Amino acid sequence: MKRAKDGGPAFPTLGDEFIQSPHGGLEPKSAFGMQGAPGMSLKDYFMAHAPVTFEMAVQAYGTPPNLCNDMERRCFFAVWCSLRKEYADQMLEEREET
Repeated sequence: MKRAKDGGPAFPTLGDEFIQSPHGGLEPKSAFGMQGAPGMSLKDYFMAHAPVTFEMAVQAYGTPPNLCNDMERRCFFAVWCSLRKEYADQMLEEREET
C-alpha cells in the first residue's frame, strides 16, 4: 500500500462524514471544527517521539554547544532536528516494507 511521503495523518478520522475541501475535493469532517487542517502527519509524530537525546545530538555535533551563542545554538538544533528527521524517515520506510 503506497502512502504519502509524510505517512499521512497521525490521527485519521473515521471518515464517515465528508465536507467540501477548500482545496477542492472532499475531506473528512473534523470533530473539532478545524476543517482544512488535517493536523500532524505521521512523520511529524515520529519526529516528535524520536528517541534522540540531547547527548546523542552533542555526540553528532562533535562538541558541547555554547547555547548562549545564537549561531552555534541554531547549528546545534539543526543537527538535533536532522537526527530526528532521519529517524522518522527510517520509520516510514520500514512501514512501507511491511
